[in-house]
Amino acid sequence: TMSGHSGTHLDALGHVAQDGGVFGGGRALNAQDGVRGLIQNGIDEVAPIVRRGVFLDVAAFLEVESLGGGAPIGADLVLATAQWAGVDFEPGDCVLVRTGWERHWSEPDRYIGREDGVPGIDLEASILLAERGAFLIGADTGGVEVSYRVESELPVHMEMLVQRGIHLLENLALNDLASHARAEFVFFCSPLKMTGASGSPVRP
Repeated sequence: TMSGHSGTHLDALGHVAQDGGVFGGGRALNAQDGVRGLIQNGIDEVAPIVRRGVFLDVAAFLEVESLGGGAPIGADLVLATAQWAGVDFEPGDCVLVRTGWERHWSEPDRYIGREDGVPGIDLEASILLAERGAFLIGADTGGVEVSYRVESELPVHMEMLVQRGIHLLENLALNDLASHARAEFVFFCSPLKMTGASGSPVRP
């Protein structure tokens, strides 16, 4: 028995609701039942992903081992990192953002932000990536988006999953990728077909 949101995992579009509503319209209460789980926007609806990957190594661009807890990655920083890496965004991209936070994986309280939050993209940056056509946004943190403490307010999750239908990929191990210094590549990710689940562990 495990959570579908264990380790490196992909969020289904039905992972969260906003004001009682879900992606594609309808009410959250009608998008699930007590036996099957999600009957709308579950992880079992996600086909294997084979797309162009774009790597934004923000930590390397800023010449730091890791961004600090609660450090936001705004739209300007996303664009500057992409320019530094010599890569443009294209519709359908899977954009992976490295903050360096992976180094705290063995310190659970720090990794999840109990001490001083977690770095990540802010709402403005996520909207920029959405408008550039991102299919998926991933990061080496537990939530992709910046957080200042353990909290339930997840504006990037609401905007990406509920409003725009863009998947989030969390807890990525990106240090190996960083060592290759490749800004674009073929990206594979195949979630498990767990009926009614709101997320799946993956090995991208």
